[in-house]
Amino acid sequence: RLRFLSRQLQEEAADGGGEGEAETGREMSLGEAVASGAVGSETMAYFLGRTSLFLQACGITQVRFRQHRAKEMAHYAQDCWDAEALTSFGWVEIVGHA
Repeated sequence: RLRFLSRQLQEEAADGGGEGEAETGREMSLGEAVASGAVGSETMAYFLGRTSLFLQACGITQVRFRQHRAKEMAHYAQDCWDAEALTSFGWVEIVGHA
């Protein structure tokens, strides 16, 4: 199970709600993330999963995947996600997926 911080959760946090999940993300399996529409495609989910496995193998255990908001996305992308690690500086982007 991975932690996903979707656009919806980010917007809820900006409106003052959903503080717990808005900080850490919502835990879901890759299948649940695709079925719910949080992740736009099975291909994106595959690469998020592979990235998660790689980061775990490197010893990085506190990871969440944050979805880009519409204004943050590259012009060529339909869905973008960043892998972020929890460090002493807070959540830091370490990998980008477009």
